[in-house]
Amino acid sequence: IEAGSNLELSVESELPDVVPRFMAVALSDVHIGPSPAWLESALLRLGVRPINNVVDITNYVMLLTGQPLHAYDYDKVATKKLGVRAGLEGEKLALLNGKEITVTKDDIVITDGDKAIGLGGVMGGATTEVSESTQNIILECANFDMYAIRRTSMRHGLFTDAVTRFNKGQSIEQNDRIVLKALEMLHELAGGTIASKV
Repeated sequence: IEAGSNLELSVESELPDVVPRFMAVALSDVHIGPSPAWLESALLRLGVRPINNVVDITNYVMLLTGQPLHAYDYDKVATKKLGVRAGLEGEKLALLNGKEITVTKDDIVITDGDKAIGLGGVMGGATTEVSESTQNIILECANFDMYAIRRTSMRHGLFTDAVTRFNKGQSIEQNDRIVLKALEMLHELAGGTIASKV
C-alpha cells in the first residue's frame, strides 16, 4: 500500500497491564461515502447497519476476525496523539450513541493526550466521529482486559458489539495482521493512503 503525505501521530499507554497492545496508524486522503453493495449486504445479513465505507470496513473486519477496530477523524484529535489511561473521577465523555457518561477511575479511556475521546473497548466518543467531511483518519486496533471491559460495560449499561468480542478475549498476536487487512480495504474502498508509522 503506497504511503501518502506524512501525518504526525504518537501513541502512549499508561495501562499496559489491562491494555497489553495498542496499535494505531494515520491515513490521509480518505473519501467518505456509501460502501459498495456487497459490503452493505454482508453487514445487513449479520445484523449490522451500514454507516459509511470507513465505519463499515471496521465492522466487517471485526465480524471476520473477532477483533474490534475503531476509526477516529484525525483532524478532530487535537494533539495528534492517542493515549490510554484510567478515567478521572467525575470526567464527562460524550459517546457515539448520543449519551454522555461520567467515567470512573476503574474505566479505561482513550484520550487525545489530554481529554477523554473514547471509552476503551466499549465505544468511541462523539467528538472524533468519522463523518462525511472527514479527510484523514486514525485506525486503532487494541487489546483490552476482558474483565475490565465487562465491569465497565455493566457499570454504564453499554452492551456493544465491541464489548461482546472483548468479553471473549483476543490474542495480541493477531493485531498487526488485522491492521493490514483493514488498511488494504480502506485503500481499496476509501482511497486512503498510509500517512504515519504504525
